[in-house]
Amino acid sequence: MSLISEKIPVGGIKLSNELVQVIFLNRSFSENFRPLFVQVLAKHQVNIPFLSVSCVREQTWGSCCVAAEDIFQVKKLVARDSELKGNVEFISDVGALSIFPHRSTLKLLGLILYAVGNARLPIYGMASSISALTFITGYSCLDKAVETLLTFLELPERHAPLKPEIRIIQQKR
Repeated sequence: MSLISEKIPVGGIKLSNELVQVIFLNRSFSENFRPLFVQVLAKHQVNIPFLSVSCVREQTWGSCCVAAEDIFQVKKLVARDSELKGNVEFISDVGALSIFPHRSTLKLLGLILYAVGNARLPIYGMASSISALTFITGYSCLDKAVETLLTFLELPERHAPLKPEIRIIQQKR
């Protein structure tokens, strides 16, 4: 039984390099905690390719991702700060898969969640913007996730999922 009668056109799929997810734990901390964390990373020129934070009353959930090669520096920075230390956890070997929905309906999100769940692929995080739906999954699962999604998604002609080929690193001063 097929979920859809024809493939849903999307604008493209983009995959990240290997990342590490940093999870902000739901503990008692000052309201400056998240800005402090972002400021510490910015000061040390650590890029944050994914950031998602939700707050409802006193409950806070959130996570971000950093490049795998930056994790030792991030862990050192966290360990040096008393408020950051103990308020974050790390999930190694994750990757981001971004889908550009190109005027799709909300049905697309449901199909993606169904397909990824049916393929038993982990989802560690999810965010949306006007132009993209981004899912954080296991880095080694990215190719399987794309294969699973392409059973019901139609990419533009001559377009393959974009994988990073080069990475530009700014010299630290």
